[in-house]
Amino acid sequence: MGKKLLALLLAAMMCLTLCVGCDSEDPPADNARKDPVTDAKDPADDAKDPVPEEKVPVVYWGTWGAEKQEYIEKLMTEFNASQDKYEMHYEYVGSMNDLLAKLQITSEADLPALVNATTEQAGTYMYSDFIVPVSEFASTSDPAVSMLYGNLVSTWGDLDGNMVGYPMGNSMAGILFNMDLVGQLGVDPYKDITCLEDLYDICKNLVDGKICTYGIGADWSNIYLNYALSIEGVDSVDNDNGKSAAPTKCFYDQPGTKEYVERYFQLWRDLSDNGYCYNLGASWGNEVLPAFASGDLALVTGTIGGYARLANAWNENHDTPCNIAFIPWQAVTSEGRSSGLPASGNGFYITKAANEAAREGAWEFIKYFSQDDNAATWCTITGYLPISDGCYNSSIYKDYISSDTLDFQYLIDQQSSSDIRSYHPLTPINTEFQAAGIEALEKVIADPSYSIDTAISEMAAAINDALDLWHLEHK
Repeated sequence: MGKKLLALLLAAMMCLTLCVGCDSEDPPADNARKDPVTDAKDPADDAKDPVPEEKVPVVYWGTWGAEKQEYIEKLMTEFNASQDKYEMHYEYVGSMNDLLAKLQITSEADLPALVNATTEQAGTYMYSDFIVPVSEFASTSDPAVSMLYGNLVSTWGDLDGNMVGYPMGNSMAGILFNMDLVGQLGVDPYKDITCLEDLYDICKNLVDGKICTYGIGADWSNIYLNYALSIEGVDSVDNDNGKSAAPTKCFYDQPGTKEYVERYFQLWRDLSDNGYCYNLGASWGNEVLPAFASGDLALVTGTIGGYARLANAWNENHDTPCNIAFIPWQAVTSEGRSSGLPASGNGFYITKAANEAAREGAWEFIKYFSQDDNAATWCTITGYLPISDGCYNSSIYKDYISSDTLDFQYLIDQQSSSDIRSYHPLTPINTEFQAAGIEALEKVIADPSYSIDTAISEMAAAINDALDLWHLEHK
């Protein structure tokens, strides 16, 4: 196994709980976010049908179990029957860490042609020398690429829009509002929220006005800081936020970025110190969600995948449905560029491990998977937002959202109009990157006397040390 692949696996092995696009967003029900369902049968227990001699075997190792696995296997059966060149086979390997562990212990000759990974792991795979960019199979003018919404291209493509990986959907990060509570303030999230700093007064008025006990509850991850900075128009690392080359330096403590990190940390400190937010660091699924369902808090940070869970939790506790609004994640300040919107969620990667024919087969399956009705059905299963207008306008998706009060057209417009400059920073050290950000924010919130400046300096130093080590190992 190549040294770069081994390094990728060792670095990514610790990503388990830190992959936010991965696990906290879409919960058990949707895990459109990241946590793969773990209650599916072990494919190793299944007898594998032999691949017809005339067909090229194409293996996909994935983290989708239960209903998602059933759907993927259904599509593969249809795909296999639709042509006589390739034979797709899906192997459920468990969590993202299980996938990485299996990649690590498998001989190169037995590695799959296709894998899936989260948006936060994009840099890890991109700089691993393990994948073949999708752009080698399809140019930006290829219909399978040109149909994609702008924020998906920004996340899964390079600086010119050439695709590196390929999205399976968008688990859009944002803010969910209980409008029965927020509406008492006369607030319209779609019009009145221009940045994260707008949230403070809303939370203050909700709590001071005794409308609810807490204003906001948070999905605990550093992904939200990185998204806010990207939407603001500033980078978290050098080299075009990691797109033009593997980053060498963290910008958190550098002029032009530091001031926005300070304001982000100060916002959460102020919300916490004044009792306007639910205990930061609390479990989203086990604590924040029940607090929302009981009416104790009115705002929740999370992803579109969390929408159904919040609505269902509310409906289990109340006679009337909860009126929920959802807006995409915001820049820190009202001066933010706000012309881009990073996508979250999961996507495909084609590996170098497979032979050329198997790679071609993997790409053909990706195209089949992304056909309008197929992609739309996937969205109804996962909670992801559509990847294209064709997917969004599919009768399958339209029926799915027909009874919802959520303004899906607003969200689709945000995806469609997004340029390709906003994306989660591409870094091969995502584990350290995420951990350092959470640790810094935890210190700031836990101790009001702890200097935000010191927290930022320590956070940047930890990330820079990890980057230095990575580059040393990859000379």
